[in-house]
This record gives sequence, C-alpha cells and structure tokens, in this order.
Amino acid sequence: MMDIRLPKLGVGNHFQSLAACLRGSPPSDTDWDEVIRLANEHFLGPHLHRSVAGSLNEPSDDLEAMEYLAWLDTANRERNARLCGQLAELAKALTAEGIEPLLLKGGAELVRSRPQEGPPRMLRDLDILIRPDEAVRTDLILRDWGYKIFPEDPGGHSIGSYFRPADVGAVDVHEGLPKLFAHLVTPGDWKDRTEVISFGGVMLRVPDSSLQFVINLGHEMLHDEAVVSGFVDLRYLIELIDLARSPSLDWPWILSKCDSWKFRLGLELQTRMARHLGFGDFPGIRETALGGVLHRRRLFKMSHLLLGKAEWQAVRQLKKLRHLLERRPHHAAPAF
Repeated sequence: MMDIRLPKLGVGNHFQSLAACLRGSPPSDTDWDEVIRLANEHFLGPHLHRSVAGSLNEPSDDLEAMEYLAWLDTANRERNARLCGQLAELAKALTAEGIEPLLLKGGAELVRSRPQEGPPRMLRDLDILIRPDEAVRTDLILRDWGYKIFPEDPGGHSIGSYFRPADVGAVDVHEGLPKLFAHLVTPGDWKDRTEVISFGGVMLRVPDSSLQFVINLGHEMLHDEAVVSGFVDLRYLIELIDLARSPSLDWPWILSKCDSWKFRLGLELQTRMARHLGFGDFPGIRETALGGVLHRRRLFKMSHLLLGKAEWQAVRQLKKLRHLLERRPHHAAPAF
C-alpha cells in the first residue's frame, strides 16, 4: 500500500529530517531550527544529540545548533543523575519495610543504563509498581520522607503521584496496569519476564526488554489512546525501536500478545511509522487494510496539526457521549 507523499516544506518533511538525524545520517540541507524545535516537542533533544554527535556526516556548518544540543544532553544527564539519587533513596526506604517495587518505563531505563552515560530519555517522573496490599504502607513511607500527593485523580491503577519541592521529578505509584492493556501481562509474565539489578546499594526489579516493549506500547497506543487519536509521539516510537534492537528481545512472545486486536493494531501502526521514517530494522508484522487507513490518517495529522486537533476534539465528544449512555462501572485492574 503506497504511502502518502507529504508536502515538501511541511511538518512531515521535518519529521523525515528528524528521523534521518536520529538514524545518524543528517541530510545536508537540514533545517536545524525546525528539526530541533520538533525534537524538543517530542522530548528527543538528548537522543538527537547522541545520534548526530560523532556520526560520519556530523554537521559542521551549524555549530550553534550542535552546542545547544550538547548543552541539552548535559543538562538532561544531570537531571537523570538526580532522579537516580531520588530513586535509590526511595527504593531503600521501601525495601527496608519489605516492599519490593518494580520499576516501569523510564525508571527501568535508568536502572539498566550505564552510570557514566545514562539514558538519553527525558523523564517526567518515576513510575513504580507495588502490590495492592502494599498501598497503605507505601503511602505512609512516602509521606514520612516528605512527599506530598497531587490532588488530581490518578485513575484506578495508581494510588497517586507524589512530589517534593526539591526533587526534579514526581513519583507515580501504581498498584496495577491501566485496565485497557492490563490483560496483556499475566501473572506468569511478571514472574518470568522481570529481572533484579543492583542499583544504588539496593536490588531493584525491572521488566526485561520484551515486557518493557509490551508495557510501553500498551501504555501509549491503548491507555493514552494513540490508536484512536491518531497523533504521533516520536519519543515513544524511538523507545520501541531501541528496545527492538536488544539481542534478548523475544519477538514471538510479543506477537503472541496480538490476540488482543487493539494491541495488534497499535503494533502495526508503530511498525508502519518506523518504516515510513526509514527505520527498516524494526521487526515486521502483517499489514492490514484498517492499519493502512489509520496510518495514512496519522501522516495527514502530522502535516495538518490544527485539523487533526479539531478532529480529535470531535472524536472525544462522541466517546464521552457513548460512555454516558453506557454508564459502565470502573474497576481497577490488579497487576498481581
């Protein structure tokens, strides 16, 4: 199925330029102002710097852009180092009380990364998973360590998002995965596809690369409704591409989760987008007619942001009306 041709000077063209830079092959005619602006919108500035710095065709005609990216990467390293200290302190406090947190998403990347380098990921917060019967004790421990809780309703899978004014990131405490994709991870998966890593003087449990792939894809495409909204967040796609390069990735196991048609559709959309942006090493999945239509919709919304936002507002209103008519009760989805 043919891809839509994006306008020569449109947003889609800058997406292509950014993707080439992230592959370590910046085009000679790169508009660095636009590429950096787009990278910052998608929280990819540090990743962009590491991809371009030292590449065979590293640009020498825009030193200001390269200096800015180097500064941004350094600042993010320092922030992630502070998050590491915060995470180590929190983990020690929890394990001292017999609570073994499991790190999710960006927190797991912090634990896996080499201390001298750190991941290029820009983290908003630290996500930890505990058992439901540990929620009360975890809340008390966090409050004893000076954390306060944001007043917003975190949803049925989280007991809250905690913060301290001196910290650079909040702590989001989950007692389960969001219900839209919690069924993808079985109790056996939690047992067989997590590993313990020494970190900051304490042993921390993290998902292996395959489970991390499933959780990250499910969170963005299902919980954050990227399949329905049609918006593209390159940060999540690049994370999947990085995970897919892991030599320990169990692709057949990931494909077994495609019994869920929503997960399968999300995987197809990310596969199509990875290939459209030139990442040909992303593992494949059989393409469908529906996936092709939704992929072209995503490409259209990349180049027509205002129309895309207006369309999404209309879709959201229809979804709210449907939910009001159905009045389905909400139940938390336990992880264990």
